[in-house]
Amino acid sequence: MNQTELLDACKAVTHSDYATAKAVGVDKQRISKARKTGSILKDEVLGQMAELIERDPWQTICEVRLANAKSLKERKVWRRWAGAAALCIGVGLAYASAYQSTAYAKSDASSIYIMHSKGRG
Repeated sequence: MNQTELLDACKAVTHSDYATAKAVGVDKQRISKARKTGSILKDEVLGQMAELIERDPWQTICEVRLANAKSLKERKVWRRWAGAAALCIGVGLAYASAYQSTAYAKSDASSIYIMHSKGRG
């Protein structure tokens, strides 16, 4: 995702660049300048915009920086970091899923046991 795509996605959610600017705490002129001239927004603004469209901030920052990298060296660094961010997201999701499954299984068994012990007592 490049910065223009991110701006467009935010605008689709907020319905205007003004509302996007307000949501992420910057002046509307900053968003307009980024859209018109391609000037790069700060990482914290990119991260807030990512959260606005329900994307991972770290992954989005890396993707935007990769799209705007000027040199091969920069592209290699941002590509590596984007990959690391994606890996972290994947591991986090897998862990969360496994935890929820385990927690559900335990809570389900506990409910049955509690119901069973109340019925006998």
